Amino acid sequence: MPQDPLLTIGSEAQRALFARLVKECKHEQIEAVVGAAMNLIVNALRQTYRSRAEAEAYYDACYGRNKQLLLDHYDATTGRLRTNIPFPQVIHAAHLVDKDKF
Repeated sequence: MPQDPLLTIGSEAQRALFARLVKECKHEQIEAVVGAAMNLIVNALRQTYRSRAEAEAYYDACYGRNKQLLLDHYDATTGRLRTNIPFPQVIHAAHLVDKDKF
């Protein structure tokens, strides 16, 4: 099964942290996940950059790259999710008890 392209982006440290965050956010509501992610970004930037201009420049550059990454998952003509990029969900079959005995 093909992997989600998001799992291959960034350094090894970024991918490992992303995997841990995904696992932690698995059963949360979208609003909670997005809100927490935005708070992480704002907190990291305000602790890193001492001037508003530097923080804003980094934020704009980061969001420019990531907006394109998001839009790559959608068809430009229809606006719908592309079918050639796998969905992040994985469907598992329920446990099956087979009554047939060999």
